[in-house]
Amino acid sequence: MEKEALTERFLHFVWEHQQFRHDQLATTDGRPIEVISPGKYNLASGPDFTGATLRIGDILWCGDVEIHVHGSDWKRHGHQHDPAYEHVILHAVFHDDFPVFLKQSGDLPVLQLSSFIRPGQYAEYLDWVGSRKWIPCADRYREIDQNMHATWRSVLIRQRLEEKSQVIFQTLKNCSGDWKETAYRHFASCFGFSTNATAMLMLAENVPLQLLLRNMDQPDSVELILFAAAGLIQDEAKAKEGNYWLRKYGLATLHRSVWKFSGMRPSGFPSVRLTQFCELLVALKGDFLLMLEIELPGEFMKKLLGFLDGDSRLGDEAIRNLMINAIVPLIIAYHHFLGKEDGFSKALSVLENLPPEQNSITKEWKKIGALLMNASDSQSLLHLYRYFCTQKRCLDCAIGASVFDKIKR
Repeated sequence: MEKEALTERFLHFVWEHQQFRHDQLATTDGRPIEVISPGKYNLASGPDFTGATLRIGDILWCGDVEIHVHGSDWKRHGHQHDPAYEHVILHAVFHDDFPVFLKQSGDLPVLQLSSFIRPGQYAEYLDWVGSRKWIPCADRYREIDQNMHATWRSVLIRQRLEEKSQVIFQTLKNCSGDWKETAYRHFASCFGFSTNATAMLMLAENVPLQLLLRNMDQPDSVELILFAAAGLIQDEAKAKEGNYWLRKYGLATLHRSVWKFSGMRPSGFPSVRLTQFCELLVALKGDFLLMLEIELPGEFMKKLLGFLDGDSRLGDEAIRNLMINAIVPLIIAYHHFLGKEDGFSKALSVLENLPPEQNSITKEWKKIGALLMNASDSQSLLHLYRYFCTQKRCLDCAIGASVFDKIKR
């Protein structure tokens, strides 16, 4: 096992799943160890595992376990000065290179894991996560226990939705607590979809909702103001009129380079998306929170924007995308703000009644056997791929940890 490459996270996995020899397991001073319970893995501050139950020698201990690559890490991390570590009952290290204690010499049992971990185990793990497969567990994905998989997906979808709602709360902070302005910026960004989301948000930040509300009785003026500020007007006469509005309100114009057209179908051009956004903005009189009160917001958008001709029509896929990325996160954030506890269940219900997304990542999941029944499934697997698979966080993933555990037992 390579000393330089060894990570503490790997040792956490080894302890959590007890992937080491237990015959003759003993402390460095010769006391036999029986692991009755390894404890609960702690992702917060404090010892790595809490609530462990161990028999060390003739004494039954209940407390915490701290794990390090080197014994000297205890001192390097300053644990000797931290009262949170006063209940540690075992210091499990790979290299016992420095004697540590709680209050006096010898009062902290030490387990040197290098004596009990199978040689080459870490190198095998590195080979596994470093494979060139789409994801390391691709070949064994179909073997995963479905109950465990369902439980893990429920964790992932909650993480996904909470992450998206936090983005809204940050926008709310930037808007000084104004929910209507927040919803306006949020929907603008979502109408940019993945390619022009940043540019649409910049536009909404440049043109405040309050300014547009003054002209809401003149829909054409609202659209002209936004197009002029976006720098997307090509007609000379309209450009002149648009410049009048910009001067009147002291608005800047976004540089055309912020907008992405390359590689897009005409239906996805930013000029088309901005037209659609303006139509919805005017129909709602600037109050996008009203979308949360509509029983079928997707059907509302389809009916509202369905009259647009040709490439300007908002398609079913685009509506589903807006439901997932605009409506659902706003439901969670706004319900949380109101102190209502049903926000997550309502958002999840919306996702479970939408078909799964179709993109390059979900197609790869299907190839290895993933079952995607609805948008909740696709969202959870998109989150898994982005935050675990691509970052090689296999030991932090319930699926990856389960597969590696089976491979090496």
